[in-house]
Amino acid sequence: MKLAIISSYQRDCGIAQYVEHLEGPLRELLGGNLSIAPLPVDLLRSSGPMAHSMAQSALAESLAVISKADVVVIELEPGLFGRSQRQIWATLKSIIEVSKRIVITYHTVPTPPPSLPKSLRSLVHLARHTYGQTVFRRLLRAIRSNQKKFAHIVQTRREKTRLTLLGVDPERIFDMPLSYFTRAEKAEFDHEHYRQKLDDIYGTSGQKVLGVFGFLGGIKGTKVALRALDHLPVDYHILIVGGLHPETVVHATSEQPPIQDIAKLLEPTFNAGERDGADAKRSALLKRVHFAGAVDNRTFAELMVGCDAILLPYEEVGQTSSGPASQALDLKRPIYCTRTGAFRELGKYAKDALSFFEIGNHLELAQKIYRQDAMLPMRAQARARYADTVTVEVRAQMYVEAAKCTQQN
Repeated sequence: MKLAIISSYQRDCGIAQYVEHLEGPLRELLGGNLSIAPLPVDLLRSSGPMAHSMAQSALAESLAVISKADVVVIELEPGLFGRSQRQIWATLKSIIEVSKRIVITYHTVPTPPPSLPKSLRSLVHLARHTYGQTVFRRLLRAIRSNQKKFAHIVQTRREKTRLTLLGVDPERIFDMPLSYFTRAEKAEFDHEHYRQKLDDIYGTSGQKVLGVFGFLGGIKGTKVALRALDHLPVDYHILIVGGLHPETVVHATSEQPPIQDIAKLLEPTFNAGERDGADAKRSALLKRVHFAGAVDNRTFAELMVGCDAILLPYEEVGQTSSGPASQALDLKRPIYCTRTGAFRELGKYAKDALSFFEIGNHLELAQKIYRQDAMLPMRAQARARYADTVTVEVRAQMYVEAAKCTQQN
């Protein structure tokens, strides 16, 4: 069986990072019969006739690759396929038309509409939501018209239920959390060894290091983590690993909103109106915050293993999964995360492995960190059970099973 994956690839993107981890185990299972067709994301999201022409040429090359495969895997995050709903659907439709059989991995799924609008703002929100679901309505129509051509991979049982209610055959839906590392790789990542490397670089020997991983700004809640640090003893430090998301960069200026938001919490203001001691306090806090910047996949994992705990203070945006959360679980790191829908669903697989706090509540986060809630024995045991059963090899095998499902009459 020849399999092809069409996805963002080898670029600054969480899905690209995931596919790069999946590629090796999946290629091994398929005896090398795996092709990767990179999605020309930057061109698809650019505007103007020249960009459109270049995007179509690049997409045609990827379509030529997947047309030769028995089964095509679409790593679906709609925003990577174009700027508008019309363009996104045009890209997806061209992929569906040239593919013999298809497995769709949903990194975003259709979401229920918000409650009936009671104000102008909520009416605008409802209109935006309705428009934003256009691609899914068209995609689901195509799936329901030819169910046997498709199989589906989702990250949680909640997403499986939603797709089933929308008319997708539940026998063709496979659910499992994301995973990034093989059993052999997990065994290689020793905390003490990589903690020593981390201390040598950042001068954190004898300190407690809390890691914040992923793109800066947006939904990640980095400011919540920094506010929590302000309520913890001075031997607690935060390591921020990640850079700006390519799609959030403001061009032709060095004033980047996510960076400015963080700087406002940390930099002395030299403002005479500040309360006494505020500048000195900010200066002291800054010494306990370390920026690793954007790093490669290997360094990302090494730094994560070296941290004492991982902080995931995400906002609620209806996402289905989190790459940093899945990697932290793979590597058996203690985790503090917000009670978003995605993390609650992940908790159904990870059981007691996660220590939850309310969205935006930096005081609760600080208190739970101080009493080491994520280090409780029951959480360590749950992490060990999870890491032993959820691996990228198992995830790759699920892809093979989903692909075979599309070839059955």
